[in-house]
Amino acid sequence: MAGFVQRYRLARARQRWMPTPTAGGPGPLGLLALLGVIAVVLWVGGLDRREHERSARRIELARASAIDPVALLVEAARSHRLVLLGDVLGADAPKRFAADVIEALARGPGLDVVALEIDADVQSRIDAYLATREEDASLLLARPASTREWEGVSRPAERRKYF
Repeated sequence: MAGFVQRYRLARARQRWMPTPTAGGPGPLGLLALLGVIAVVLWVGGLDRREHERSARRIELARASAIDPVALLVEAARSHRLVLLGDVLGADAPKRFAADVIEALARGPGLDVVALEIDADVQSRIDAYLATREEDASLLLARPASTREWEGVSRPAERRKYF
């Protein structure tokens, strides 16, 4: 009997002082954090969907009231002294767009100056081109950097609209 009591006391002491590890769950704070993350993901997804719908409506409105961009810049040039156009390196549409705008301005309200950013080593070829009486594009085409042919966009395979 003494052995049984001794084993019982030892088992109770183990239960009290050396509890067996349990496979604990996330607990209430972990569940609350998980619910918070799920709520944020759903909220952001809803905002993204609404913004996509708004963007689609804006695009439809812009297409419905579309104005030719070349005509828009010609009208802007009539009332403004400076019209600045930017370029996108490697893109062919802005270059075609700028060429069409320059041509329309030259034929329409007039054009005083066209300023282009070029490398300093190309300037001598452009000066020689501008000094010729008759237009001789071979001076510019002899060096691909002067026409930016090394970008691969000076001769597109097909003509597309700007945008």
